Amino acid sequence: ILSLASGAIIALISIPIYYIWFSFDSTAINFWVHQNISGVMVLGIPIEDLFWFFATGMFISPLYEFWKGEKLEKIVT
Repeated sequence: ILSLASGAIIALISIPIYYIWFSFDSTAINFWVHQNISGVMVLGIPIEDLFWFFATGMFISPLYEFWKGEKLEKIVT
């Protein structure tokens, strides 16, 4: 559950970052949409990018706990 929540939070945080980025360079999205990805947009953001941020957030949460040794201690003790 923590991993899913972390993925959702990271995906939600990425939305305003994209709007700020596109306000400075509105042509940046054209390269990706037309040449390398499906072109499906959610709130004006490529869906592949939102999926990537969600998956990265899901991975970072358990990785951070492992790095801190929290999961390892729970399993060992």
